[in-house]
Amino acid sequence: MPTTKKKKPKSNNYFDEVKVTTWIVEYQRSAIREINSEGVETVVWKDKVIEEKIMSEVIKIVKAIIQVYRYYIFEDYDDCLQHGSMSCYQNFMKWHKEKGTAFNFFSIISKRSLLNYTDRRKKHRNHNDIAEHVDLYDSKTMNFDFYLEEFRDNLIEIVNNNFVGKKRKGFIEISLILIDYLFKTKKFVSKTDFYSWARSYGKRSIDIREFMKAMREHGAELFGDAEAED
Repeated sequence: MPTTKKKKPKSNNYFDEVKVTTWIVEYQRSAIREINSEGVETVVWKDKVIEEKIMSEVIKIVKAIIQVYRYYIFEDYDDCLQHGSMSCYQNFMKWHKEKGTAFNFFSIISKRSLLNYTDRRKKHRNHNDIAEHVDLYDSKTMNFDFYLEEFRDNLIEIVNNNFVGKKRKGFIEISLILIDYLFKTKKFVSKTDFYSWARSYGKRSIDIREFMKAMREHGAELFGDAEAED
């Protein structure tokens, strides 16, 4: 008698887009809002049961991003997970289908928040923090990492000194994405590859091109020391 193969149960590690979008719509619809004394609308009650269901799915995205982009190298994994999850939670009320899939929406939020979080933490690290992780890299890689730290500071300084308003904010974000890209790849693979990386953070190609052009115009400031040595 032939045996029938049992279907493998569907892994619960996959993000369920249909369930999540249904839950979010219900979550937003059931929320109770009030106008405070300053005339600002605030949410005074949310369905905690639905909230936990949404978070159980969104946290899968955050975990995957921490692993894929290796945010755990210099920061505690649980701290990264808490920070990324909280950033997504704070945006549960902001997702709408016009903004694309819930998966893409929360992926971008996770990437941006973790990038900003790890960058802020870098600025407060001392030499002991770095020494604890020295075994992760050989000396050549460590030299490259220290070079990127200096390169990042130069990039940010150029943006701060030459741009203002939304342009400045956007260029700062792309600068951090570029440094994050170089930290992960250890080299500039190609312009196309970087564009794809930056777009995964929600950046438009036109904004990336504008940034690259602007940085080329300030190339002497970025690489002046290296050119002077030649």
